[in-house]
Amino acid sequence: MAGGGERRQVLTQSADREYWDDRARKHGRAACGCLNPIEYAYEEPLRWDAFRRLVRLQPGWHVLDIGCGVGTWSRRIADHGTLVVGADFSAEMIMMATPASGVEFMVGSAQDLDLPDGSIDLALSVTVLQHITSDGELQHALANIHRMIKPGGLFFVIEYSPRRVTDQQARATHMRYRTRSEWIGVFKASGFDLVKLTGVRYLGHRVLGGGVARWRRLRGRRGSASISDPVLAGPEKAFKVVGTAIDRIAARVPGTNSISDLHAFLFARKP
Repeated sequence: MAGGGERRQVLTQSADREYWDDRARKHGRAACGCLNPIEYAYEEPLRWDAFRRLVRLQPGWHVLDIGCGVGTWSRRIADHGTLVVGADFSAEMIMMATPASGVEFMVGSAQDLDLPDGSIDLALSVTVLQHITSDGELQHALANIHRMIKPGGLFFVIEYSPRRVTDQQARATHMRYRTRSEWIGVFKASGFDLVKLTGVRYLGHRVLGGGVARWRRLRGRRGSASISDPVLAGPEKAFKVVGTAIDRIAARVPGTNSISDLHAFLFARKP
């Protein structure tokens, strides 16, 4: 691991790769996150807050950012003096990644990354593993990640994890929903111990979604909200600020994890 702005390629046989490449070609750098810019601006700070609550980055750590997209988190983590490999199985995403000191970008899936055994202090995966819809492929991915992490090393994960999986969620094609306890069970079976857990978003997205929908009805408008709409940008931004504030407060209240549908987990590889 090393370098600044290096790119390598590991061939992956994932059936979903073309889906994400096509998404990247259609939506550019926004393809790796929520396509609605207001929702992205609301949720991204909450995800980073959850990371900072659970992980204390140490200078010199070797970090693997799995499903890095265009490298936003890779660059952010490298700013703390770490050496980061940002990996994504979409070559289109990696081509759009901005080079940065301390970051090496490569094309590869969690299943077939070939970093040396026990070379990683911290791996992270932010709403990535849920897109491995096959149980067998997920087990393969976790076994490979387990191999690359040092004994006692850390694995930070954010995944959608509702209290129960609805019929609509169960029918999703490019995403596999699991409850919080199901995710913990999957990792435990793959040789990881749960160290810490926190909710990411709580009630703020309801304020955001409900507020924007009501505002659009009042304005006689339909369809999805967009920050590019000059009439709606102000109110949408206000709903975003309120929603984010609610969730930041909720995240610090003991016992609120159960009402979150998006959780951050910190696991450690068993010695």
